[in-house]
Amino acid sequence: ATQPQIPFDKSSCFAEYGAGRAEFLHIINQFLGRLSRREARKNGGEWDPSRGEPLFLAVDRDHPRRCFDRMFEDRRFHRIKCDIRDLDLLHAINSFQPEDQTPSSNHLFLCSKHLCGPATDLTLQSLLNTLKNGEEKSGKDVIVMIALCCHHQCNWDQYVDQAFFRAINMGKE
Repeated sequence: ATQPQIPFDKSSCFAEYGAGRAEFLHIINQFLGRLSRREARKNGGEWDPSRGEPLFLAVDRDHPRRCFDRMFEDRRFHRIKCDIRDLDLLHAINSFQPEDQTPSSNHLFLCSKHLCGPATDLTLQSLLNTLKNGEEKSGKDVIVMIALCCHHQCNWDQYVDQAFFRAINMGKE
């Protein structure tokens, strides 16, 4: 049996919006650690550092207690405390790169497991802004995985694509 192809690798950037304790990023980190060990066994016991290290970005308005941040001691992990609407993801990715390294990764993996109300729209808008600001020219694969919730908290003023509803004669009313 062949192994399934994994759409990300050790040089990927993993950004979790509404990260909270960053447990989801921690699980990805553990998975990549297993990949590293498997790859090392194939290559005579050493991981090839030229393949890079993943960049983990936990985005949240708050910094909750009992976080998984300390579990990333051997990885590049950064917590960004800001509102999603204010995040410039491309700038964040580039600012956390070592000076001697080109901007990270072949893949951008954007995820969230709990985005309340308009935060889903704001996350998608953040991704679109990132793509508009040049990320699509780099040849990166962008993978998005968002679990929706709390639709009752959505409101018209924060909805991203109001033009869609206006085009079909619907609006705030």
